[in-house]
Amino acid sequence: MDLPGIYTLEFYTSLDEKVAVDYLKQGDYDLILNVVESPKLERDLYLTLQLAQLKKPMVIALNMADEAEALGIKIDEARLSEILKVPVNKTVGRTVKGTDELLEAILSAHEKNLVPTLSRIPVQVVSGAEPLNLDYASLAQGLAKEVLRKRLITQKNLSDFLDNLLLYPVFGIFFLFLIYYFVFKTVFDLSSPLVDFLDGFFSDFLGKGLSFLLSRSGLPDFLVQFLEAL
Repeated sequence: MDLPGIYTLEFYTSLDEKVAVDYLKQGDYDLILNVVESPKLERDLYLTLQLAQLKKPMVIALNMADEAEALGIKIDEARLSEILKVPVNKTVGRTVKGTDELLEAILSAHEKNLVPTLSRIPVQVVSGAEPLNLDYASLAQGLAKEVLRKRLITQKNLSDFLDNLLLYPVFGIFFLFLIYYFVFKTVFDLSSPLVDFLDGFFSDFLGKGLSFLLSRSGLPDFLVQFLEAL
């Protein structure tokens, strides 16, 4: 059953959320497919830890993996799977990438009854909280730190930086003239050899050849001089 999205089992703010929470707590189902937004892993780990308390087999789908990658976020899904003892698979919903592997993980989790456990979470991954205290916020933060890796500079961040710099009212004008200068200089420098070649070709080759032909044409001198001057 596809349930409405929720962020916690502790409370609900709409009828859709109430239906989802009630079904998860009281419904008859075999397995939980927990779809997590990869760019917001820590937020969704909060719910994941609560779902683990339901003692149902679980598979975690790290959806929107492409968006996380674009933001410079790398998730160690193998480490997360090792900690929670359930399958963790990266997926991209728009392109259905990873869905085949996800289906295999679902079948495996159901057959092997892979129920997540919090009692085996290493204490060192949580700052100032014991796993059995069920401090979900601290656990989620600790887990996120354990499995998340972030690049300082990403393609998207670099693109945003250049947009902000080039479109800034003051710097934008400066860079506009700078671009004009480099375009003009590039065109001028590249065209100079061609201009010199054409100038030499017309003056040295065609000019002398034309003078020679005119001098042998038998035309009056004034007309020859006039044509050479052209």
